[in-house]
Amino acid sequence: MLLKLSISCVILRQCSYLSHKYNKDDVLKAKFIVSTHKSLLDFAFSYYSEADIANACIHLQDKYSVNICLLIAMRWLDKQERWISDEQIKDIADYIKPWVDEVIIPTRSLRRRLKLPIEPFTRNAVQEQMYLSIKQLELTAEKELLGEIELRLKDESATAKHFGAMENLERYLAPLAPKEFWEILQQDKVEIALKPCPV
Repeated sequence: MLLKLSISCVILRQCSYLSHKYNKDDVLKAKFIVSTHKSLLDFAFSYYSEADIANACIHLQDKYSVNICLLIAMRWLDKQERWISDEQIKDIADYIKPWVDEVIIPTRSLRRRLKLPIEPFTRNAVQEQMYLSIKQLELTAEKELLGEIELRLKDESATAKHFGAMENLERYLAPLAPKEFWEILQQDKVEIALKPCPV
């Protein structure tokens, strides 16, 4: 906590110094540059650890075919106040579709099947070990997907979010799911950590 406060103070002092030397637009640009954000993977672990968020994500995934990794990536961008177009969102969704369809979805289905007894067999220690192994494999596949999404986003041109624009998360979910879920997903307590400003 003390480290976070110290870092915040450093940032505020440097931005305050800049405000005396440059105009308002320059200061805003400086604040954006010195705010180095968490990786998408780090953010995903923090975001998904909140029970309400996780439950909403799973419901959206199972009922509306929402991709949780892409959903989290959109929220990650929103937290950074970076805005990408509807076309860019669709391009990323199309890019990750083969990995999702051919790796993640089959792995998830097998993991869920192994969680339950398979009659006439009794669920035993062997099946439990298989379940845990597949669960780890699914997590590895999702980590790989998050890494690919982050790399893809680095190649996409993002702009600062302008007043009145819908957030990336809202625009991704709008064609897929009811609006009531948006508020749950936006009321997270996850903060983007800041690294020290360069001197």
